[in-house]
Amino acid sequence: MDRDGGLAVIGLDQLVILHDSLDSDKAAGTGDISEMTRIFLALAFAASFFGPASCGRHTFEQASLPSDVAKVTTPFMAALRQGDRSTVDRYISGNFADDSALQFDRMSQQISASPVLVPRVFSPETQLLGPNMNEVRVIYAAQVKEEWVSTEIKLFKPKGGTYKVGYWTVKKESKPPALLVHIREMQRFVNWLLIAIASIALFGLGLIIWAVKRRIDIITPDLEPESRPIATTVRD
Repeated sequence: MDRDGGLAVIGLDQLVILHDSLDSDKAAGTGDISEMTRIFLALAFAASFFGPASCGRHTFEQASLPSDVAKVTTPFMAALRQGDRSTVDRYISGNFADDSALQFDRMSQQISASPVLVPRVFSPETQLLGPNMNEVRVIYAAQVKEEWVSTEIKLFKPKGGTYKVGYWTVKKESKPPALLVHIREMQRFVNWLLIAIASIALFGLGLIIWAVKRRIDIITPDLEPESRPIATTVRD
């Protein structure tokens, strides 16, 4: 400020830029290293925890079925395993009744000889405006040594009605069902995407901390000259 109490106007050549000595001491010490170390340790922990889990996951999770779908598929699979054709026929659509009767004995024996199959995939049919919950597909599967046994069931629900089985089949393959593998690959992709987002966020946080700890202060010189008392001698 000037002598009249107003703000003084100074030129750029009068600005003095100094580093805060306290911050410089911290930067020379362990302050910045400690903060950055914590961030990169957190990043390394996330990568080491989720990375191997995403790459090495060979198991398939059990799918969660809506209650109205499970009310059909659960007793249907139980009846198929027990060879109860009359119960199976109650859930079959009329258009697929003949085909179901032809394959029932052979496929029922395959199901009976295998471990209990659990739901692995629930997939509504896709449409332009989103999933169509009136047409869904459910895959029950179990691994038997080196083979996979799966039952694919396609259901449809008439307007105002309940789900009916429009198609079902049993397969024995040397590898998991293709749709099941596809879902697992999508889960891996999502896990790696989350790791990438977390890495970018942690790196950005580290840059912010680094910039804050190395901030600079801008100060101006004192424009008012220093006044010193002068001793004078007066002679007569």
